[in-house]
Amino acid sequence: MSRIFDSFIFFGITGHQQSSKLIEAFECYVALSKEPLEDIALYQAQYNRLVALFSELADLGVKEAEQLNILKKMFLSQIKA
Repeated sequence: MSRIFDSFIFFGITGHQQSSKLIEAFECYVALSKEPLEDIALYQAQYNRLVALFSELADLGVKEAEQLNILKKMFLSQIKA
């Protein structure tokens, strides 16, 4: 999990910020466009899929952290016993 977040940090720090700026510019263009854009539904479906995947990943990280906390407490209680 930490490697994934390290990758996100890497992409945020390096020149990969241009990609996120391009996506942001595209979304502004879509919002301001007076005519419907071809295949915008496909873009939105894929975007929503990515959001769902990242949300699931974050939930898994929270659950993993909770499980590690439980294991840590169990381990510490065994040491003290």
